This record gives sequence, C-alpha cells and structure tokens, in this order.
Amino acid sequence: MAQDGRAGREERRRFHRFPFDADCSLDMGAAGQWRCDLLDLSLNGVLLRMPPEAPAPGAGAGPVDRAGLELRLEGEVRGDQVSMMMRVRAVWMDAGLLACRFESIDHESFAALKALVADNLGDDRLLERELTQLDYWPGLSISPGD
Repeated sequence: MAQDGRAGREERRRFHRFPFDADCSLDMGAAGQWRCDLLDLSLNGVLLRMPPEAPAPGAGAGPVDRAGLELRLEGEVRGDQVSMMMRVRAVWMDAGLLACRFESIDHESFAALKALVADNLGDDRLLERELTQLDYWPGLSISPGD
C-alpha cells in the first residue's frame, strides 16, 4: 500500500509532538504577520494551520525553501504565562498546513519550551535523548530545570 508524504514524515519523526494551547503568529517579513493555529510542537519545530488568505512561503505541496520566519507563541507553561519567540524555516506546506523547523531560539523561550516538553514526556531520559538530537542550540543543558 502506498503511503502519503505525511505518513512517511510520521515514521521518520525523532521528536515527540504535543498540542499546546497558544496564541500563534508568524512574521513572514514583507508578506506580513499572520495569525495561525498551532496544531502541535516539539523541541525541533511546529505544525501550523495557516489562514486561507495567507501567502504561501512556497508553491504547492512538498519542500519549501523559506528561512528567516519569526514565530511567536503565547500560552501557559507550568501555570505561568509565557511568550516564546523562535526563528523558523518552513520545511513543507500542504493543504494549508505549514511545518516549520526551529533555526534559533532565545534562552528564555527555550527554557519554557523545554519545560513544556518535559511535562508532556514525563520521563527525563526521553527529554535527554531528544535534546541530544538538536542542532539549532549548541551547548544545551539537558537538565529539565534549566
């Protein structure tokens, strides 16, 4: 049986993905800033549903080449309101869904993201394994409390 592209991506996934109730906006530079729906996130990236009127960072389904996008997430982590800012690269778009990979993130935003992932994983060994696979934040501390 043939697999669609999304099923293949699911099998290759190295990072656990979680829902996160957050306000989400994507700054696309000259194309403007767009409110979008955050479907899930991981230590490595996010899956967004873009509004129909938003310009696509690339044409059609499959890989897109669009770097330097700014993502802002505002939500609650461990009872505290947080605002996370990340620089992302669009890696694929299909039917209004946009998958982005984190390119860089500031220390405070990364601490909030790491706490969110730690709470969802519930196992420090799984968190440590995922942190060691990251390449956008060299010199990470893998302690969930950092």
